[in-house]
Amino acid sequence: MAVLGLIGVSLCYYFYFRGLEISSTFNAALFEATTPLLTFLIALICRKENFDKLQFIGLLVAYFGVMVIAAQGNIRNIIDMKFNFGDLLLLASTVCFAVYNILCKEFTTTLSSTLETFYIFAYGTIGLLPWLIMSIRESMKIDLILNVYSIGCIAFLAIGSSAIAYLFFNQGIEKIGASKASECINLVPVIAIILTLIVLRDIPQTYQILGAIIILLGVYISKKSS
Repeated sequence: MAVLGLIGVSLCYYFYFRGLEISSTFNAALFEATTPLLTFLIALICRKENFDKLQFIGLLVAYFGVMVIAAQGNIRNIIDMKFNFGDLLLLASTVCFAVYNILCKEFTTTLSSTLETFYIFAYGTIGLLPWLIMSIRESMKIDLILNVYSIGCIAFLAIGSSAIAYLFFNQGIEKIGASKASECINLVPVIAIILTLIVLRDIPQTYQILGAIIILLGVYISKKSS
């Protein structure tokens, strides 16, 4: 539970939120679409999955789309390996979640899904404490505006987007396995992009649209194998 909490909560959340500060919601949503493919790749390396040609091709295509977005559509940036640091942090977050998917299936216990989720988040919270302590001085310089809206957002992040989402996801992994459960994440970028356009009014750049098409093409190719 401590290992799952450190990887799936502490590191995953830290990289994700730090990445969002530098990158965009649109990019974060798209990169999440690659999580099932990354889960497949790690499972393949660990010999937990059999090699599938179409899934592997889909993986390569999707991550080329990720490179297009991270390099902001500039091929010179790809050649020089110059990428948006926020996008790299978001990718690190997806790696952590992919590893979490695999370990969730490996670390079987007699505990209920609810109790497992409780322990995972308890250890994950402890894992976040060092970053909290380091940022206290910086946070004290910021005027925090607490109102009903901001408190509601924090509550939804803590309860809905975190605890309940992980609880349902862990139950899904328990029932159908890590690879199949992670396929449901493909719905996340679709929903997130729609909400980004409606709520944040964040219009994607041309290179983001191009990268999105390539990523979704890669995901589609990988689906043809199933």
